Amino acid sequence: MMVNWRSEMAFKREEELSADALQKHLIAFGYATAASWKPGPDPPDLSFTVLRPNGVMESWGVEVTALTQYVEQSLRKGTKTFIKAVERRVFEPAVHDICERINKNFGSQLSMGYALFVSGPLDPKVFRELEQRILNYIQSGNTEETALDHGEAVALVLKSVGGDPSDPMVQWAVQSVAPQYERVYIKGDAKAKGVWVMSGVSGIDKLPNDGGFVADVTATIEYSIQRILNEKLPIMTDRVHGFDRKLLLIWNDLPLAKSIDVVAALKARKTNGKHLDGIFFIEFGWKTVSLVLDPAGLIGILAPKPVSEGDIAVCAYYSWERRGRPLWSPEVDWFEAERQLKHRTF
Repeated sequence: MMVNWRSEMAFKREEELSADALQKHLIAFGYATAASWKPGPDPPDLSFTVLRPNGVMESWGVEVTALTQYVEQSLRKGTKTFIKAVERRVFEPAVHDICERINKNFGSQLSMGYALFVSGPLDPKVFRELEQRILNYIQSGNTEETALDHGEAVALVLKSVGGDPSDPMVQWAVQSVAPQYERVYIKGDAKAKGVWVMSGVSGIDKLPNDGGFVADVTATIEYSIQRILNEKLPIMTDRVHGFDRKLLLIWNDLPLAKSIDVVAALKARKTNGKHLDGIFFIEFGWKTVSLVLDPAGLIGILAPKPVSEGDIAVCAYYSWERRGRPLWSPEVDWFEAERQLKHRTF
């Protein structure tokens, strides 16, 4: 007989951490008197069995996804240029893997350390050749800070500037602007050992097809939330069946994002949860969980348990909204949120 459930090998670590965090939260904060989970049929990622405080046993289909950062990347294929959305947490581990491979294969031969600074996403050619370019730099004996993608940056600027490449003014303009488009630097460090990397994205990078900059935290969160909704809502509507409730569980890969920011992003996108019973959000590090969207009134059936600061912050935000977003007296909303959550008055 064919089994529809996924094998343990296919289950992601992030899903396991998220499932454990939600299970603990449901019991600790009164959503359930007992809760257990197992991998779902994908979709959804998780299948929860939840005993509610009113004595009703419910099955919850929970889809897990990440709040992460996306960057716009322009790629050329033949004569055409197209835009690709690159997920930060995809290219960063790949760069770290390259450094680990170099350290494993050549670490004992290195007489000093090398610091690699990467601001992705990278040009595909640069990424393919990155390991060899690092080794070439090491073998050259150079220790000065050097851009490993200087040639690509020059070519990109030259294409934008136009004109005769031999013209001194064009050369001056290209050399002045090119450093803004260099994304990979390496520098020797006599006090260190091996190749180590610091990676991230540039503040001047743009969000895919958005026009906003990744340095804008609010815009970054709103863009990621919109991608999540566009991808997950159709799945939850059309492919998840046989559960009493359907929920999204968003784990946070953006250290600066808080539950209150996610609530604001959901409201900005006019998300009413029509196809969901709720959205839970896990703060960075899988420690704090908050219910950021509750169209089914999950929070209305709670056992008398303490509430988290994340829950209070979310409730306070809605109180502030109802009061017309005044500029002063935030403590009024906080105290009102504590009172509502304590007495479960919604």
